[in-house]
Amino acid sequence: MLLVAAATSIALSACDVTQPDATPWQSTRPFSWPVGLGKRSLRFQNQSLDPSNATLARPDTLTFDMDAEATNELLYDGQPTYKLDQQGRSTKYFFLPLQDTLVIFDQVPVTLALVAPLVKDHSWNCAFDATNSATWSAKIVDRYSYRNVEGKIYKNVIEVEYSPLTKVDKDAGTSWVRLFAEGVGPVQTIKLFSSPITDPSLHAKSEPIERRILIDNSEAKN
Repeated sequence: MLLVAAATSIALSACDVTQPDATPWQSTRPFSWPVGLGKRSLRFQNQSLDPSNATLARPDTLTFDMDAEATNELLYDGQPTYKLDQQGRSTKYFFLPLQDTLVIFDQVPVTLALVAPLVKDHSWNCAFDATNSATWSAKIVDRYSYRNVEGKIYKNVIEVEYSPLTKVDKDAGTSWVRLFAEGVGPVQTIKLFSSPITDPSLHAKSEPIERRILIDNSEAKN
């Protein structure tokens, strides 16, 4: 109901976004999946696209159980992380909300998902190899007071793009975009494929080849 009220109290643009004030957001914790007492579930709709024939695969609904307490199963800098278990599959995701850094281990090949200050054009190295050399970089594309994501309006949203730094990953032609909503966490994750080009004066065209959308977080609220 809060989102409906918010939507009717402001005039959304044609793109269903509004810009926030100029003050940077300093804490990443509100943009993590919420943690607290009780086990909750998150449900996502996953769509994948085969770039060879451009046929959209049948959507798959993914349900994750969130543990209430941090686990030593995977540590980040010596600290226990929280775990997401995908129901019916062996996939496990881990995350850790710190004050100025949000750490996520999932299908996106980055670790430092958010790093404050949360302001447009802020960038950082977000993944590293065994020699501690940076392999991926992140950049805040924009942030919004309100944004419509697949028909749902979220308040205070951050859009981040993750790009490869190594030649192997660059040659693969893939990057990622993720939207984080305050009090909710990641609400959309998109894997992009950049088609190769022969003219160096042109930019490669990026097409989504995977899109994961949060479709139910009703049990994930404190």
